[in-house]
Amino acid sequence: MTAPALFDNKTNKQIPDDKLDDDAVKIARQMYRNDMGLISPKDLKKYRSKVGISQRALAEIKGLSPNTIALYEAGEFPTIANNRMLKSLFSNDDVLKEYLIENGNQYSDSVKEKIKAYLGGRKAVLGISSEQPKFKAVQLANWFRVNNYFARQFDYNVDPITQMQVVKLLYFAYGRFLVKSKKRLFSSPILHLQYGPVVEEVHQQFRGMVVLDPDKTDKQAFEDYNLVFSDAEINDLLQKN
Repeated sequence: MTAPALFDNKTNKQIPDDKLDDDAVKIARQMYRNDMGLISPKDLKKYRSKVGISQRALAEIKGLSPNTIALYEAGEFPTIANNRMLKSLFSNDDVLKEYLIENGNQYSDSVKEKIKAYLGGRKAVLGISSEQPKFKAVQLANWFRVNNYFARQFDYNVDPITQMQVVKLLYFAYGRFLVKSKKRLFSSPILHLQYGPVVEEVHQQFRGMVVLDPDKTDKQAFEDYNLVFSDAEINDLLQKN
């Protein structure tokens, strides 16, 4: 890494300079962001400016703490999960439209007005298909359960999958499928809470369960796995998680 610095002409020794040291740290942190594919404070500010929303409003849309967004804009690195969710939102306005459809009843009136005003000027690039999804969220969750079971048979270091992991995998797959095909991967509402996204149907099915399959999965899970596996497009999508 190359960074600016001051040197004494006579001794050729570096002269301490707080501003240049801060600049060097910023350069190093940005290089790390680039290498890891992390969003930057500039990305956050640019998106908020584009949509016309505050830090608090963005936090409300994503189900995050306002302090979390403030810290990210101040230079903190986002978690892997939050980074993926925010990048998905920033990259495609259909994702924002989907949030409004699925979670509008949870948003404040001012946030809903901001989103609608922004999307109202982007009608030409929006349009989510009304085609019904091929599978239910629980069927896709069962695919992840069985896939995890098979992985554990070959590698004893693989842990049983948790409900939170399944939900996150579904959430990321949903976003990629929406961007790629303009279609919903499943119809169950996604609730954006402070601790992360919740797929309502999956949450109801596995209520109270943290680890889903400490041993072998049930018969229904295997039936759903085989059903989803037979659909090459969806199977390939889930494999990429």
